[in-house]
Amino acid sequence: MGGFIIASAQNESGIEQVFFYGSLAPSSHNAQMWNIIKVGDQEYKIEIDTKHKLSCVDPADREAWISIGAFLQNCLYAAPFFGYAINYKIESNAVYLSFLPTQECTTLKKTFDITLEDLKKRHTCRKNYSKKKIAPEIVAPILNGFQNTLYIDANSDLGTKLSTLIVDANIKQYQQKQTVKELSSLILTDKKGKGNRRGLTLEAMGLSAFERFFFRLFFSNADLTKNKIFLSGAVKTAKSQVSNCSGYLILFSKGEAFPKDEIMCGMDLVAIWTLLNKSGVSVHPMSQPQEEHPAELSELFPNANKVQMILRIGYGANCHNIKERAKINIIPNE
Repeated sequence: MGGFIIASAQNESGIEQVFFYGSLAPSSHNAQMWNIIKVGDQEYKIEIDTKHKLSCVDPADREAWISIGAFLQNCLYAAPFFGYAINYKIESNAVYLSFLPTQECTTLKKTFDITLEDLKKRHTCRKNYSKKKIAPEIVAPILNGFQNTLYIDANSDLGTKLSTLIVDANIKQYQQKQTVKELSSLILTDKKGKGNRRGLTLEAMGLSAFERFFFRLFFSNADLTKNKIFLSGAVKTAKSQVSNCSGYLILFSKGEAFPKDEIMCGMDLVAIWTLLNKSGVSVHPMSQPQEEHPAELSELFPNANKVQMILRIGYGANCHNIKERAKINIIPNE
């Protein structure tokens, strides 16, 4: 599998900028589980960073590869703005990128629908949404442009069943001590070092100013695996979230090629997500059923060989666009 994007010439620092925009891609718990390894002159390998993958909720690395696919797609979007074509190749354990300088950026850049500002503005909104139906002119191009997608109205029978499954999966995860411990290790409760870290800020978790103050006061140094207030509150929030949205977008794959299917799903994911945000539609991934109830999920969607992502979507207001980012570190090939 390969891809090719045309752009114009620029120096090495442009590649670092491309990787910065790649790092704005979504990843589970904002763990940013990608390693960038320089393997040649303007050639790089992107692989899973085993130090930061989520061993509890993602033991098979499904979501890690989806995150790398999202990282790749962001790089493809960003490259033309820094003067590069990117040739990429997907293999069993990595994605290989070749940066190719070219002189065509000025004219070809204008043909892209996604801008650098769009990549910055793409975000997760965990707040409650309006229940207003998504406009057909927003949903139809996505369903037509991305083959492995389904849209489920939240008020339909299937939407109700899916909402129930999401809540049940959340309850199951919050009952697992190791899963909660993994999540709590990635919650950023202090205000130091912003913009240079992995994990979830309290703002990004959708907490109001009062809730953030309350969390820092009572939960910052607490063992969340034993904190009944936090656990019951998290489940209550999940119930409220699924009760306040327009519907769900389901991303699935039909093949059996791991991890190529997951990487390609990640590429579609970030493209769809960015387009929805551009259209004023908020997005919140809620793929816990894939992690906890894959068999039940398959029964709900028998024609989707493997459900990869579940996106809660709707019209939301005042959603935060705060992304904590670890410093881009390009590892020399040894």
